[in-house]
Amino acid sequence: MPKKLPLPGPASWISAVVLFVFTSVVLVGVGLVMPAFLELWRAHPRVGAFVALLLVLSPGIALTIAHHTTKGALDRIEKRPDPRGILPSVESVWAGLFGWCAFVFSSCVAACRRSCSRRRTPRSSCRFARSCSS
Repeated sequence: MPKKLPLPGPASWISAVVLFVFTSVVLVGVGLVMPAFLELWRAHPRVGAFVALLLVLSPGIALTIAHHTTKGALDRIEKRPDPRGILPSVESVWAGLFGWCAFVFSSCVAACRRSCSRRRTPRSSCRFARSCSS
């Protein structure tokens, strides 16, 4: 009997690809909005602060909307009698919040690893030295 390779299943690969595409879309979107955002921040600081809050929360909002529309489409395909309304349910909001937390956590871990792996910065002066293992 041949040995199985210790690779994740197809669902894990699909999830990783979708996460990569979503992160890329968010980063490209923020890169396109950033010059206009900085001009707005200079001209109207309060409105700029509100837009900054929306930019920080935008991945969670996008995930909530995506979860709600996907769940509604799957309900229609399965012909369930309980139709969804226009507003997202608690389940969709929870999925958006969970996805936003995962997005922020993975961004922080990537920033920590990048900060610790720089050749110019000695290990002793790294601010994340205690949290990095290598």
